[in-house]
Amino acid sequence: MGYFKIQIEELSVPEYWSMGEGNLKVNLKARNSDGLDDLIGHPGNITIHLSTDTQIDNLSEFSVQTIFIPEIQENQTFDINFQQFVANPDTPYDLALAPGRYYVHASVAGGDGGFELGTQSAYTDATYAAVSAPGSDVMIDWISTVLVSTQAEGLKGNADAPYNGNRLMAMSSLAAYDIIAAKPGGQLKPYLLNNSDYEKSPFDFSDEANEKLATAAINSSYQTIFTSEFSAQSDLFNEQYQTTRNVLLSQGILNLN
Repeated sequence: MGYFKIQIEELSVPEYWSMGEGNLKVNLKARNSDGLDDLIGHPGNITIHLSTDTQIDNLSEFSVQTIFIPEIQENQTFDINFQQFVANPDTPYDLALAPGRYYVHASVAGGDGGFELGTQSAYTDATYAAVSAPGSDVMIDWISTVLVSTQAEGLKGNADAPYNGNRLMAMSSLAAYDIIAAKPGGQLKPYLLNNSDYEKSPFDFSDEANEKLATAAINSSYQTIFTSEFSAQSDLFNEQYQTTRNVLLSQGILNLN
């Protein structure tokens, strides 16, 4: 059999809800089947999708760019620009996905992969990367994540997924509110916990010092709340937790345990 492999080497995405461009650098490797000329030299195409999940299944993804490859080579690199709009960039309602966390998929097809059930098929390969749009924040990303988990639970046959998804949104929103309200003397008052607990806190609650710590607390509480309800989606939640954690580590917040 021939060999066809696509990899994302570099990736940048536009600001959410903007007409800015994203860019991918993808590498494509190809090899013919032994004794055959079934891939190299043949035409092909690369398609870029934005998706709410890891699947390209015609449920939750949108094609934002397709490029034609006149002749597939053994080793090629492509720089591909895309916009996050399905059609007219002047119409914001054509935005492919809601702001926050999503996946960028790169798929390739080409060559002569033989016949399957009497139909000629092409060689294919695909890869993806989870991203968070610049200008997004931890709450927007986690809201996107819980929506994805609710869809995934429904596809698994969990009839209670929509109701439990709503519960997760309410629980996580209240947890985030109480974290933000944890500023003694501020105008916000905790909703779930006793305000006196915050008034006794020994921590310095200056806005600048604690914005990132609050983000870390929200990140941790969301992971805990969501995993307790949709345990089958723990890989998704752990991935989002680590993504936000890595951002905070890069900003100098080292002790998040």
